[in-house]
Amino acid sequence: MSNLDNLDRRVDKLPAAIEPMPEPKSFKYTFEMHLFSEQEQARLQKFLDLLETKYHFDDKGRSRLDYSQLSDEEFDPLDLWVSLEQALTQEDLATAAKCRRWLAMDLDSLLKAFLTLDLSFLPADFNDPGPKVVEGHCVYHLNRGGYNNIRVNHINRGRIGPSTIEDMRRWIDFAYNSAMMPL
Repeated sequence: MSNLDNLDRRVDKLPAAIEPMPEPKSFKYTFEMHLFSEQEQARLQKFLDLLETKYHFDDKGRSRLDYSQLSDEEFDPLDLWVSLEQALTQEDLATAAKCRRWLAMDLDSLLKAFLTLDLSFLPADFNDPGPKVVEGHCVYHLNRGGYNNIRVNHINRGRIGPSTIEDMRRWIDFAYNSAMMPL
C-alpha cells in the first residue's frame, strides 16, 4: 500500500507543479510603441485593430497573425510599419523618413506620383539600361521599357500587387533622391 499512497501523494502535488499557460500575446504588442510619435502610435494601433480578425491561436496558446489572410492592402502597410520600427531601432533616419513618406501616401497618390514622373533623365532608347539603383544585393536599371511595362501591363490592367507598388516606389525614390521630384 505504501507504493499506492506514495503515488497518490505525487499525483496530488501535480496541479501545483504545472505552470500556468502564459496569457496569449497579441501581435500588436510586439511593436516598440515608444519609438513612434503619438500620431504614429494612434495610426499604428488603429491599423492593428483592423487586423484583429486575422489572428489565430497556435497549439501553444500564442496569438499569431495569419499572413495568408492578409490582402495586399493590409500586408504592404504592415511591412512598412515593421520597416519603420527597425529603422528607428537602428537609428537609421534616412530609412525611417522613407518609411514615413510611404506610410503617408495612399495608392492613388502613389499612382499619381508615378504617372507624373519626368522621364527626361532616361535614355531615349528602350534597350539602354538607364540609371542603376542598388538595393541590398539587387541591382535595378530604370529604363523606358521598365516604366512602360509597369504603366501598361500593371496599372492600365488593374494588376497592382506588392511587387508593382515596390517598383513604383523605387522609381519615385530615385526621382526624389535625384531632386527631380518633391514629395
